[in-house]
Amino acid sequence: MPPIGQPLGAVWEFNASSSVYVNNTFEAALEDGTNFELIATDCDYTYFGFSRRFDALIWVAGTVGVYGTLTWEYGITNSSWVRFVPTFDDEFETAQGYMLWDVKGATLEADWVSFALTVSDPHVVASVPDGTARFWLRVSSPISVSNRALMNTVVCRGYVSYATALDVQKQLQFRNAFTATSTPTLSTVEDFIRGTEDRMIYDMGESWRPEFIREEFLNFKQYGMKTRYQPIQVIYDVAVYTGSDFESKTTGRNQDYHVDDRTGMIFLSTIFLDAMPPTFRRSYTVRREQGAFKRPVRIRYTHGHDIRSHTLGHHVGRIAVKQACIDLLTDQDFSPLMPVGQDNVSMQQKIDNWQNDVTEFLDKFSKFKVF
Repeated sequence: MPPIGQPLGAVWEFNASSSVYVNNTFEAALEDGTNFELIATDCDYTYFGFSRRFDALIWVAGTVGVYGTLTWEYGITNSSWVRFVPTFDDEFETAQGYMLWDVKGATLEADWVSFALTVSDPHVVASVPDGTARFWLRVSSPISVSNRALMNTVVCRGYVSYATALDVQKQLQFRNAFTATSTPTLSTVEDFIRGTEDRMIYDMGESWRPEFIREEFLNFKQYGMKTRYQPIQVIYDVAVYTGSDFESKTTGRNQDYHVDDRTGMIFLSTIFLDAMPPTFRRSYTVRREQGAFKRPVRIRYTHGHDIRSHTLGHHVGRIAVKQACIDLLTDQDFSPLMPVGQDNVSMQQKIDNWQNDVTEFLDKFSKFKVF
């Protein structure tokens, strides 16, 4: 199953040997696109650009790379780049992987801005694929590259996924767009939307954006196990505790385990059971859920619905917009921004109507899940 996420606006490789940008944007968005190169030498860079802030990259590699510790930077201007340390990074050395960073961390929140790359900065080139302003990250290798990665797909998770600041602007009927200098600022509006998304995920128990579980422990069950969060999008690793360490297993019906996409169940094969330590095989009916059976399986995975294609995706986005508007209007003074003389419904009545829509939707979803 391909990773869920949003296509990037730009995936460009700067090839230092020829001083050109190689535009891989279209291939990166495809599920089965032509493999494209990622950092062939320690002088190359790959640039990832998106129309708004984003906090994760998700990829599928046709050929994994060997890079060591990569250098990640975000752009302040096209000639000024600041290094940061991701909160998690598979470093393109796995067939399917991801990286995460904290948009609210250090100076990233204040300094990361949108701009265009030019023919003179950050590299001198004959031309650039386009002159669109974006939020940019770039990655390079500080040492010589042993094996370059060839990527099939690279997508991102926007800092806001259910809705955008433009959606909020339209719902509130504001004349002017939110910007870095407006009141409230664009980043403030996005923070309200992100808070709304997080709260909806908590209330609904499901997500309509990629969520990354770095470590979940399951009790061993001979006839199948199920993760806490559903639906599973990608399983990166299943490992069993051997008594001193966790041993990673191989996926496949004729291998150690396989996953039923319809039910989300993880089933263990006979080969997998035979390979387990004797304490797991001995007297199962007596020892189940006890001792060696207690939480011996570690799993790392991504879960969530694709909001663009899921049957409730549009409704989830609509509710997120209304809840974000409620939060904004009850936490900030927006009177200078309101269209004067054009409101037939009072602001408080609008808030009450939106709140009723939000409550009704969440209540119906909860009943649907229970029954």
